[in-house]
Amino acid sequence: MPGAETDIATIAASLKDARDQHQRPVLFLGSRAGGLFNNEYLYNKILKYFSLRSFNELSNNDKFEECYNVLRSSHFNATDMYNILSSAIKSINYRGEDKILDELVSTRLFETIITTNIDTLLEDSSMTWEIKGAEDYQILIHGLHNIAEIVHSDRDSVNLIKAFGDLSTRHYNTAGNELKLEEDIEFKEFLEAKLMKNIVMIGYDPVWDWPLEDAFPEKGGTIWYINEQEPPQNTHLSLVLDRRPSKFLIGRQGSYSSFLRALYYFLDEGVSQEEVTILQFPLLPQPQSQARKKVLISLSHKDRKYLERLIIHLSGYLGTKNDGDILDIWDDTKTLSGANREEAIKESLKSTKVVVLLVSADFLASDFIRKHELPVLLAEERKGEIELLPVILDSSLDIPGLSPDESPHDIARIRQLYKYSIVNSISEPSKKISSYEQEVVWAKLAEQIYDTLSS
Repeated sequence: MPGAETDIATIAASLKDARDQHQRPVLFLGSRAGGLFNNEYLYNKILKYFSLRSFNELSNNDKFEECYNVLRSSHFNATDMYNILSSAIKSINYRGEDKILDELVSTRLFETIITTNIDTLLEDSSMTWEIKGAEDYQILIHGLHNIAEIVHSDRDSVNLIKAFGDLSTRHYNTAGNELKLEEDIEFKEFLEAKLMKNIVMIGYDPVWDWPLEDAFPEKGGTIWYINEQEPPQNTHLSLVLDRRPSKFLIGRQGSYSSFLRALYYFLDEGVSQEEVTILQFPLLPQPQSQARKKVLISLSHKDRKYLERLIIHLSGYLGTKNDGDILDIWDDTKTLSGANREEAIKESLKSTKVVVLLVSADFLASDFIRKHELPVLLAEERKGEIELLPVILDSSLDIPGLSPDESPHDIARIRQLYKYSIVNSISEPSKKISSYEQEVVWAKLAEQIYDTLSS
């Protein structure tokens, strides 16, 4: 691999210096930074049924490539293509990384953003969160707007160039209808002039983004290449990276989500250079004695199918589906060592910061959960030691099997679980809503868990 390896702290320092010297770089966002990448709805609800390959045996990157091949070769008409892509994008509620990028953009960290993504997640985020300065986006949608609108603009704005168009306007190019850059010389020259500058390049995908590859000049400023995989070899892009000053951040920390979260942290003016150099990835609280850093998920064994979807969403934040250092799962068949179950639970909770409760009639009917687990969890929550995040799976208010020895106070607390939830409500329990709406609930919950662990 040409060029030199770098780290997030060094990139953050370089971006600060560039901003101070009024030499802000161009931000290039490839398809792996967009809403179609790692989109479980697109992969598993739609396109896997049109593929001859087993999606269960493919990595996320290979699934993404196979989706491109399916879309390109299955001869979907324009309406079918639009319905497939829009359904996949609608499966995403919001992403914390888009909010972070909006905040970075508002500080004028980048001169221009060029993206190959046809979704509106970034723009929607700026509107949803009312990011200060985000209203200064000036958006050019290729195929809809004239280049002159950007080139000759006198506004002090951050230009967002949507090179492949925009799905919501139905002016877009993608698999099977790729952009033909050589047919729009003015646009190509505009891109070449921008991409000759210093570039922060996140999430380039060699399959989805190839129509723009020739727009990267062989001579120009530094390229920070940030990705989960090394750049493709024997391509025009590899030649560009070889001939221009290039810095590489490859691996899990090179994903769009992980990189932006870490970059935001490192750009904090309150973090000293000494602190930056010793911080390790991922950016969860550094281990201390008895530090609380784990997530516990408590459920009835009868509700495990809901657990599977939550773990998939959590894996994007925690980096693994079954990392015992971060994630613990209890159901009502769990066996705890020791004669005193309550003490065993307290000992297990010493390293736990977030407890997710998948609340259902089966959950509350469990003798183990109701008599041994919940009293301890509720007591720890009252002391402020843990954060409880209940998810309402069904709307039953009845708690079967209550015995006289259970205190009225704890019975009341159990009933209040239906009122605690910040993820969903008793009026919209997960078992009664659509699959898409359930995915929104899991996405919101995963985001909340990550934010709590990172706080």
